[in-house]
Amino acid sequence: MAGHRIRKYSRRTRSQYKKSVAPIVLSVIAFLLLSVIISVVIGISLQRRVEETGESDKRFDFPKVEYNSGDKVVSGVEAYNFPKGADAASYIMQDIPDLSVCIRHRDGEMDYYFDVAGQYGFDDMDSTYSFSTLCNAAHGAGGRVCAYLYIGAFEIEDEYQREIRKAYEIALIREAAESGADDILLLGLDVKGDNIAEIEAFVAKAAIAADKTPLGVAVSVDTVAQNDKEIYYAARLRSACDYLALDLTHLTLTDGSSKGEDENGNKLPSLLEETLAAHEYYIKSYPMRVLLASDQSKLYIPTLALGVTDMQIVGE
Repeated sequence: MAGHRIRKYSRRTRSQYKKSVAPIVLSVIAFLLLSVIISVVIGISLQRRVEETGESDKRFDFPKVEYNSGDKVVSGVEAYNFPKGADAASYIMQDIPDLSVCIRHRDGEMDYYFDVAGQYGFDDMDSTYSFSTLCNAAHGAGGRVCAYLYIGAFEIEDEYQREIRKAYEIALIREAAESGADDILLLGLDVKGDNIAEIEAFVAKAAIAADKTPLGVAVSVDTVAQNDKEIYYAARLRSACDYLALDLTHLTLTDGSSKGEDENGNKLPSLLEETLAAHEYYIKSYPMRVLLASDQSKLYIPTLALGVTDMQIVGE
């Protein structure tokens, strides 16, 4: 079309053509600039409204966590899953300063080198990556290492062999703390009425071994409600360590979505929201960190949107 238009006015002189076209071009440019400016202003305004709405529409009023546990300082985190071999500085530059780092998986495999593991050889270990080197890199970039490990000692039936394994895992915790972990979380403790006393004693020793590093314990939604003569198991564990974490790794991405609408057209809460509501008192009282599964990490956004301020994503 533009070529046809040029041929249509080809009889005009070049100076006449320039005089007639110049005002049109300037007008178009001015209109485009004005449109861009208006779009930017509207975009900023809408973003502010979204942010303000997000703050006011939060379902829960969970406070930012920071408190003293003896001579340790426990702080809330937003720790995203940090895979083995990833670059700590790159994560931290993307505004992910809290790194959720697995020391020991549920199957006993270890992602990082530890002297005690190399010495006793209880677990398969990748000696390519040093845990202390990772901690130094994260701290150098201004980040924190939120380490976690699965405890396997209580799966051993023989009580004497179990003691050997417990001593080894406490030694792992000690080395992790000395290597620079900013906090350490224990997973895989299946608390029951017949083992609560033994687990409580183990956690207390682990907290001492961690020295200045806060040590936490993951508890299931069932454990939170368990009690013996009105003494809650979660409370007993909390008295032995520095913080608790509510294990919601069983939730899936669909559990973060609304279940639809009721007969009055009101939006029904998601399973995630219902679970948090059922445990709101405990999350605030202890207080508790919230754990999500690394393969369901898209729950991260709806969990924060509901008002959770202390969260960590963990793998198996």
